[in-house]
Amino acid sequence: MIIIGIDLSGPSNAADTALVSFECRESVLTLTQSVQGASDADIFQIVSEQAKESNVTVGLDAPLSYNDGGKDRPSDSELRSRIVAAGLRSGSVMTPTMTRMAYLTLRGISVAHHVDAG
Repeated sequence: MIIIGIDLSGPSNAADTALVSFECRESVLTLTQSVQGASDADIFQIVSEQAKESNVTVGLDAPLSYNDGGKDRPSDSELRSRIVAAGLRSGSVMTPTMTRMAYLTLRGISVAHHVDAG
């Protein structure tokens, strides 16, 4: 089994996108690939190549949905309540439709769709 983790950045700073790939054998994970500055094309190529070799599970760190009409998704509201109760600032949770987050959300939805379809 192959496990791929992707920390997706917004499209204007794709150089900050990181991808790591691990192979799982007998309950041991071994790092097989690490890419800093992964473009969407890099992501699709790596996932496609790995899928030819083994079953692939992809974890994508990016918003993949938004609330119609904006505002927080229910999970965002719950997270915001918990972090405020823990003494953190409420602005630590940004809605997927905020100006800068919207671009990451759109990129996340696109990448997830293409990876799933590929």
